[in-house]
Amino acid sequence: MSITAAEIQKVVRAEDDFGHEMRVGNALNTLNYAISSGLRIEEPIHGETYEDPKTQKTRQFDYRCKIVSGYEQRRIISLAVECKNLNPDLPLVICGRSRTDRESYHIVISSNGGNPKTLKISDRSSIYIPNSFVGKSLLRL
Repeated sequence: MSITAAEIQKVVRAEDDFGHEMRVGNALNTLNYAISSGLRIEEPIHGETYEDPKTQKTRQFDYRCKIVSGYEQRRIISLAVECKNLNPDLPLVICGRSRTDRESYHIVISSNGGNPKTLKISDRSSIYIPNSFVGKSLLRL
């Protein structure tokens, strides 16, 4: 029994993780057309590493990109995009627990062309709410 080129293409389109990353990158590149005026996405950076400042470990990311707003005063949202090619036959299980009060914060960094300022947003004002679910590891079955 031989496998046809069409069957190989079908599997690559549906199940290949690298192909999935390429499709996500293409979606990020073409998303500018779907965003309202005054906003744009800078060209995404694909597949690099960085050093985690807390653990000093080298980490990888699939994509990094920025959503930029404004013409004279630029406002930027930086995104780290992790690509997971999900399949109903191979589910992704996110294992975790309730978020502690110590984990319930996010940091906003602002700069007005000079010294950056950081603001820690915690308690119920944070997008990360205490006692809500937080994923700690991933398991592919």
